Amino acid sequence: MERLRRIAGLGLVLPSVLQCWMGFCLLLLVYAFTSSRDLYWFDSAELALAGLQNGLGHPPGQPLYTWLLHAGAAGDGKPLVWMNFVSNLAGALCVLPASSIAWTLLGRGRREGFLTATAVAGLVAGAGLIPQLWESSARVEVYSVAGFLGLMQVALLLPVLDGEKKPGAVFWFVQGLLLGLVGSVNPVLMLIQAAASLVAVAAALLRRALGPSPSMLLVAAGIAAGLLPYIHVVAVAASTDRFIWGAPETLASFSAYITGKDYTQNLGAAPGEVIAHMGVFAAWSVRRGMGVLLAGGILGWVLLAPRRRALIVFLACLLLSLVWVCMNKPYFPEVPDFYNYLFTSNWLIMAGAVALLVAGLRRIEGRPVRAVLLPAVAGLWIVSLALLPPALWKRARTSNTVPRKMAQAILDEAPENAIVIAGSDHLFFPLFYLTEGEGARRDVVLVNPGWASSSWYWKLLYRRHPDLETFDLDAPNRWVRLENFLLANHDREVLAENLSYGTLSGRMPCMGGWLVWTDRLCLDDGSGRRAAARRAAIETLRGWAASVGRRWTIDERVLAYVGASWGHDETAMGKLKDAVRSYLAGAGMAGEGPAAAVEDMTLVRPPPGSGFILLSTPARNVSYASHLVELFDPALARKLYGLSVALRY
Repeated sequence: MERLRRIAGLGLVLPSVLQCWMGFCLLLLVYAFTSSRDLYWFDSAELALAGLQNGLGHPPGQPLYTWLLHAGAAGDGKPLVWMNFVSNLAGALCVLPASSIAWTLLGRGRREGFLTATAVAGLVAGAGLIPQLWESSARVEVYSVAGFLGLMQVALLLPVLDGEKKPGAVFWFVQGLLLGLVGSVNPVLMLIQAAASLVAVAAALLRRALGPSPSMLLVAAGIAAGLLPYIHVVAVAASTDRFIWGAPETLASFSAYITGKDYTQNLGAAPGEVIAHMGVFAAWSVRRGMGVLLAGGILGWVLLAPRRRALIVFLACLLLSLVWVCMNKPYFPEVPDFYNYLFTSNWLIMAGAVALLVAGLRRIEGRPVRAVLLPAVAGLWIVSLALLPPALWKRARTSNTVPRKMAQAILDEAPENAIVIAGSDHLFFPLFYLTEGEGARRDVVLVNPGWASSSWYWKLLYRRHPDLETFDLDAPNRWVRLENFLLANHDREVLAENLSYGTLSGRMPCMGGWLVWTDRLCLDDGSGRRAAARRAAIETLRGWAASVGRRWTIDERVLAYVGASWGHDETAMGKLKDAVRSYLAGAGMAGEGPAAAVEDMTLVRPPPGSGFILLSTPARNVSYASHLVELFDPALARKLYGLSVALRY
């Protein structure tokens, strides 16, 4: 019986195996009923494509995750439902190691009753409702899988650092194996956890608290075993029947892929900027309601960690993860890829907060009082976390098909054999999944300017479209290369995500429907097709944005960005009326009234704040519109600006 209990507990020391699994089931149900079941923004679609085809996603690779996705996506069912469910499952499984960590902090040597064990399991399961943990557990993304494996490694290590368990050879191999498996999903997270664990183990060795010295050879062997899925990179590198990012067929290309050369230019923040970014992150966390939880979690670790070595693991994981994220330039804390690197650290924070809360409650004397108080506090905790902005029901993605609909609308807009230039991840990857994964509009040539400097991409493009005219790839930069490509294929219509991309063709641009059109598409043939396409796109965007308005969701920010991008382009063209409509459509608002107060004209200098943005918000879009209206109607502009202030968060 004890052996079965140990297997069911995954080798962890849990407050109660049954209650922890019940907490897992409840959290899994919440994730499954609020998760996306289709395409989503950013690299979710790219990871889904790699999983669908058993291909190769972005550097430095996530082969174990790709295998998990492909395992259930290879049939004739609904592959995206399975791929989203993988994240649901992994995110909910985090309840077990997180409960073990909270129990260790509480001092699990003292036997506790049913109420305390249930409270710990319930509070930890409730912790999974915070937006920062829910986000990557509710769409196709690597962090919940890597986070579960990482939490398992920490949960098994803490009792050893505490001196309550004497580690043997198997323990050290398993520690390495878990780290290696984390690396097969996200190598950066593996390095962070390995560094944190190494420092803590070294501190324990200095105090002779581990008994016999750990065998680093066994740890290394475990890591090597965990990294075996990387054989996949070599196995598929030369494949031409699937998407292979980087085509790492040679030693040089393999090295560039594994080291993430495509992304290293983003890690350019100076030390002072990193510190400033940390301040931005802290302020953003407070605004998102995480301030008390962050403080409580850290305090829980500081006060309750039985040995400072356990505290080292927590602080090192948190600090290293935060430094890595804050090295990005530009840095925006609301970007999911940035705060999702803190997935494991956020679970550790919540485990510390749960431990601190339960430690305070169990000091209350009297079983009858605790019998009432513990369930009441647990219920209040769960409701409060579900209400953190955006509230759980507001962020639900179950029926959200906007990424697919937008991508399909763009493909429908493109003429036969057209070239479509799209560079934003939220736009390109859903388009890429539809064309590469589902075979939609294979005649459309989808061009990503971010890949234009990579020779592997041009080989992929010409394999998919052998009828394209060839050109000399030798160019000083990717922009010249794109211009040469478009010149060689001048007989094809060109549509672009924004004006900057559209002008690469050297043709006259104009605003079409969802994209910037060029040349012949801009000519007025009397049909009114372009005007109709523009009206339809504006109204569709406004409707989508209104349905997710004031919810603090990434959907809201992406849709606001689309409207802001349109508005910036129309402002540059002197189409100020249309710009106002676009800005406000991205905020989910009708723009006819404010647009009527504006006259089309060419501005000598751009309006304030209309430079580069990674994402926008409704408040920012309304502010953009107010700057244009101010040129003609200051009183109306003040009203718009007041509205933008009211919309800020």
